[in-house]
Amino acid sequence: MMSKKAQSEMVGFAIILIMVVVIGVVFLAISSNDEGPKTNNFELESFVQSILGFTTDCENSRGDHLPLRKVIFLCGEDEKCYTGEDSCEVINETISGILENSWKTGEDWPTAGYSLQIFGEKKKIMNITVGNRTNRAKSSSQKFESGIAIDFKVYN
Repeated sequence: MMSKKAQSEMVGFAIILIMVVVIGVVFLAISSNDEGPKTNNFELESFVQSILGFTTDCENSRGDHLPLRKVIFLCGEDEKCYTGEDSCEVINETISGILENSWKTGEDWPTAGYSLQIFGEKKKIMNITVGNRTNRAKSSSQKFESGIAIDFKVYN
């Protein structure tokens, strides 16, 4: 037969064990919580930087093809390419093609959807949303001195 002291020690040990398990479960729940967008994801920042350097069909007066970043600035200022092409249309066609080839969406892909928005000081330059928005997202936001801002979100 066990003494009352041994029984109270066992009850105390059980209480401590239960507290450790509860704290562990709470810690795991908090550390694995992916709800809401995460800002400035390295993968998305790199992707946005690479598309900003992508060479477009828009030309300057010397016949040089401009990177997408400069064409975005032209569109923000309501200017056309030197050849007469609408800079905003060049942006839309170029980015749409890049996104379609880079971020496949759907049940067979890890990406459920994405959203890319480009804002100028005076107007919204571009807004593309494809697929489904979920609670699990990663994002990248970038602002430039000219007032241009890019917000890219990928939903898992």
